[in-house]
Amino acid sequence: MSAAAPVIAPVVLTPTLRVHDETFDPAQRTRYGLYVVIRADGGLRLAVLDTGRTKFLVLEDYDQPPAPADGPDVTPVSPTATLRALTQHHGWVGARGWHHVRVAVQHARATLVPTDLFRPADAAALLALHCDVQPDHERALWHQHPAADLTAVFATEAALPDWLSATYGAGVAQVLPCLSSLVEGVLHQPSRAETSFAPNPATMNLHVSSGLLTVAVVRGRRLEFTNVFAFTTPEDLVYYTILVMQELQLTPEQVPVTVWGDLTPDAALLQLLRRYVRTVRLGERPPDLHYTYRLDQTFPHRYFELFAVHLCG
Repeated sequence: MSAAAPVIAPVVLTPTLRVHDETFDPAQRTRYGLYVVIRADGGLRLAVLDTGRTKFLVLEDYDQPPAPADGPDVTPVSPTATLRALTQHHGWVGARGWHHVRVAVQHARATLVPTDLFRPADAAALLALHCDVQPDHERALWHQHPAADLTAVFATEAALPDWLSATYGAGVAQVLPCLSSLVEGVLHQPSRAETSFAPNPATMNLHVSSGLLTVAVVRGRRLEFTNVFAFTTPEDLVYYTILVMQELQLTPEQVPVTVWGDLTPDAALLQLLRRYVRTVRLGERPPDLHYTYRLDQTFPHRYFELFAVHLCG
C-alpha cells in the first residue's frame, strides 16, 4: 500500500507584534524601504524604514502555528506562499511604489567565499559543496559584502525572485540570506580594539532564532569565522559556542560574547553560557540608524537580523 501524499499546509499567519509610528503614511511608499525576514520556522517579520531620516517606523511580527505532531505529513509552507498570504491580507505590503524592497530568507544553506574567487557561473557548484540544492524548485543566488571582500552564496526558492519582481516591479526587490544581514550587522558594531589590552582582540557574536544559532567571530574589523548551527537545547548552543572557541584557540575568560535574537534576558541559555564564558552581554540594535520611540516596548537585542537588512544595500 502506497504512502499517503503529503498535505500542503495552509498558510496561517498570526500577528504577535505590531508597532507603527504615527508619522508612517503607507500612501507615501516612495519614501520608504520595506524589509522582510522569512524565518526558518515559517514565521515572518517586517519593518519599514523612512529613507530620508534612516528611521524605522514600523515593525510587525507573525508566527505560523506548527503542524500537530500526530497529524499527517505536511509539506512546509514555501517562502513565496508565506509572502503571498501576507500581501493578500495586508493593505499596503503587497502594493507597488516602494523605494526598495529587501527580503531575507533564514536558513543554514548559505556559505561565504572570497569575492576575488567568486564567479556567478560557479554559484551553484560552490553551494553544492555546502548543501544540497533541489534544481527543480531552487536556485543559487549571491549577495556581495564589499567591505569584507566576501560574497554570500545561498539557496532560495526559484519562484521567490520572480514573484517579487512581478509584485513590486523589476529591479525594486532583492533577495538575500539572513546570514548576510547578520554579517553586516556584526561588522557595523563599534570596535572594541581601542579599549582592549590584547594586541589583536577578538569578539564572538551569537544570534539565536528559529532553532538556528549563527556564530560570527570578528577580530578588529575583519570577519574571522561564521557558521550556522541547528540546535534544540541550551546545552547545544553552549557546546557549539565552546567548540568554535576551541577551534579558533580563543579563551572563554578573555573573549567577550554578544548575544542577539529571540530570547529573554533571563533565558536559560544565558544563565548556562555564563557558567563557561566570563563576559556575556545582550546586544543592541544596529548603530547609526534611528528607531521610533514605540520600539522602546521591545528588547534592543531582538529583531537585529531584520533591522540589519538595511545595511545590505
